[in-house]
Amino acid sequence: MRPLLLCAAWLGSFFLLAVPAGFAGETGLKPDLRLLVDVSAGMQVADAEDRRAVALEHLLGLLPDGARASLWTFADEPLALVPPGTVDDDWRGQARSAVEGLSWAGTRSNLPEALAAAVPDLDTPEPGYRRAIILLTGGGIDVAESPMINAVAARDLMATLVPRLRANAVPVYSVALSAQADWPLLRALARGTGGDAVRAGTAGQLPGQLQQVLQRAALALQVEAAPDKPTLVTRGSEPLRDDFRLPMLYLAALGLLVLLVAWLVLQRRKRHKLEVWQKRAQHLQAQSRPPDP
Repeated sequence: MRPLLLCAAWLGSFFLLAVPAGFAGETGLKPDLRLLVDVSAGMQVADAEDRRAVALEHLLGLLPDGARASLWTFADEPLALVPPGTVDDDWRGQARSAVEGLSWAGTRSNLPEALAAAVPDLDTPEPGYRRAIILLTGGGIDVAESPMINAVAARDLMATLVPRLRANAVPVYSVALSAQADWPLLRALARGTGGDAVRAGTAGQLPGQLQQVLQRAALALQVEAAPDKPTLVTRGSEPLRDDFRLPMLYLAALGLLVLLVAWLVLQRRKRHKLEVWQKRAQHLQAQSRPPDP
């Protein structure tokens, strides 16, 4: 039983050390969330149910107190709607007032310029904060009438800005608000920066999905990454995000415990069989011994 007790003590210590202490994470850095919202005319057509308004309302309510957040909109060009500030009741009130008057504007969806505008401090992060972008869109890149120009813009985005975001540990969390959204692009953008992408469900499913997005963002922000150490590791050709590392550690620890318990059970059975054979041998030896005269 002694090896089993030692293993249990080790696993207990492992779980206590592995569980995050709070949203600020093990690094002690506060999250700096940039909310980026598509307000283009194409978005208005794609998002006929106005999931954008539902998503924004829930996001503003789910943002953790003490974090820093800012709100940007984009169509033909980006616009800083709510400046960076500490999330509290006053900031939420300001953001909700801005969202209530939000209208559809512009004919294009200049996502590359919007992403760049949301991180003017991309190469000069402020000490004490970790940045992340949450993108709400129902389309993709639409900077011109020509599909060829849009394809070139998407390629340039993935080849230039995405590596910089990844190198500076700024993950993008894409929320596709319509079936017309460019899902391959949004997923590639998220994975390329160490973030995640989700397809919005019904209005009733949105709150839970957005909460998962924020939880994943919070977990990713707890992992400190240097510019020369990308936040993605690979397993074959499939990217493995940092927010999957803790569950994998838990599974590995559980697997070790199962193997140890199986080994102990096997050893106990072997000892039991050995004891049985020894008793039988002693019994046979006693029976074969001649009686005393």
